[in-house]
Amino acid sequence: ATEVSFEGNGSMEGAQLVIPSVAKPFRSLSGSFEVNEKEAAVRDAAFSFGTATCNVNAIITDFDAPHIVGSLRTSTLNLNELRTVVQRRSDKDELTPQRQWADNLSLELLIEADSLYAGAVATGPVSSVCRMAERKCIFEPLEIAAFGGNLSGNLELETSGDNIAWKSRFTGRDIQLDRLMSQAGAEKTKATGNLEISGRLYGFAGTPDALKTMDGQLSVKATDGNIK
Repeated sequence: ATEVSFEGNGSMEGAQLVIPSVAKPFRSLSGSFEVNEKEAAVRDAAFSFGTATCNVNAIITDFDAPHIVGSLRTSTLNLNELRTVVQRRSDKDELTPQRQWADNLSLELLIEADSLYAGAVATGPVSSVCRMAERKCIFEPLEIAAFGGNLSGNLELETSGDNIAWKSRFTGRDIQLDRLMSQAGAEKTKATGNLEISGRLYGFAGTPDALKTMDGQLSVKATDGNIK
């Protein structure tokens, strides 16, 4: 067979991208790109997805089973919103070329966000490397500013069910008890002090009572604590 070689480059402005299993399109897509028979590169791209605006640089290889390596920067990583836009799918769904392409997609992406929302929990800045394949995402290492302190560890998300199932291994330092209790829905409980925590937890995100679904093992050390 004769191998075909090609290369090209260009730019886009205000484009829209629709992906199977995603309920909403990627809007206002702009940036420059380069492509040849082996890979495609996206440079300084920006797009809107849901309520978030994202900036991306990426290289895509193996077009039959695409593998994406790159970085994504956004103001807000909203797991509640992601739950509503990623469509449920059963094994009986028609195996279209678009669905097969999406099923074969894998990525390794540096993600940075100013905040993260999951259920009723809101955090500060987030940084992680996301590795995704077969509708499962693993964030490791994961660094989050939350409850006045810092969390580090990993997080695994499975998006094929009714909710976003998650499990995590982590440690936390300088967690402020009053902020933690407030986001846990215990506003009437007055608490002060700092926590050092470590644990292995699992549960479901994307629901108003996400914290109530948590289970696992948790070790907590309090300093200057006071609960009324």
